[in-house]
Amino acid sequence: MLPSHGRMDPQRISPQEPIARYLLSRRHFSPERGRAKSRAFLPPADTLGTSVFRIYSLRDSEVWDLGEKHVAAPIGRTLHGRADLLASQIEVIGLRLKPDNVPERHADIVGWPQAKDEQLSLAQELAEVAVLRLRP
Repeated sequence: MLPSHGRMDPQRISPQEPIARYLLSRRHFSPERGRAKSRAFLPPADTLGTSVFRIYSLRDSEVWDLGEKHVAAPIGRTLHGRADLLASQIEVIGLRLKPDNVPERHADIVGWPQAKDEQLSLAQELAEVAVLRLRP
């Protein structure tokens, strides 16, 4: 359950909490199909953690500002869109969220298997339930 006072617990993520995966590559989504692609969720091999942000209680414009400020701008990339899902949709497939709050609201999807084919299978499941939102 989300806190009634509108504040996030920095260490605990509610199953109903909305999560955003920011999309910096056109290869990570299909505008024609209106879907994020599995590759958008694959973890980098060196960390096995997929970077996401907790977007609970933010207005849509604040969600976009968060992605621009902390994801796209620091590396000089274009923010094309985001894939939104709930924490429970991540946890139900056996992955979990590890909040670190660096930067604020940041977390990683962790618990990925080592095998690439197993990672791809889980990433496909995430892509299927994620809601694609393109940058206005």
